[in-house]
Amino acid sequence: MSITKDGKTFEEREAEMAAQDKILEPMIKAWYEAKPKTLDDLQALLREILAQEHTYSSIVEACAAAALAACRTVNASEHGGITGHQAQFVLWSFVTHWLRMEGPARLVRFEDMLYPQMAEKFEKTISAETFKWLQEQAKKNLANPEMKEASESVREHWISIAEGAVPFGYKIKDAE
Repeated sequence: MSITKDGKTFEEREAEMAAQDKILEPMIKAWYEAKPKTLDDLQALLREILAQEHTYSSIVEACAAAALAACRTVNASEHGGITGHQAQFVLWSFVTHWLRMEGPARLVRFEDMLYPQMAEKFEKTISAETFKWLQEQAKKNLANPEMKEASESVREHWISIAEGAVPFGYKIKDAE
């Protein structure tokens, strides 16, 4: 049986955190619904979020709610009023910087499967540009001395991509 630093079992600690998360649910919901319009409003919300004792789960919610509130505050400024298209750019900018993503990515909304006109979104296709990026990355990985430790199956996969095999049954959309 594993014991945490505070002398409790992991199961006891997880039960405590789950109970604390349940207590925090209404507060977290309010953080997400907050629409601060001024820097003072945002600072007050951030103080409230930071004053809370957080669990493993609630700190994640706190970060996300704080980021959303900051975006709403900036958008409420005299320079704000972003469009839906610009909001998508905000999302992708945040995702790529927060997760340090460097390559192409795709967000899938499975609720779109409810609409037949969205079928194209679910085809196993990638653009020629994305495949070119994959090939370049595979070649870089193969040439990188630090990547020599990769397993044989991973190295073989990189070689196949570098040589032109589109992975995982995908097809290049521009080639059709």
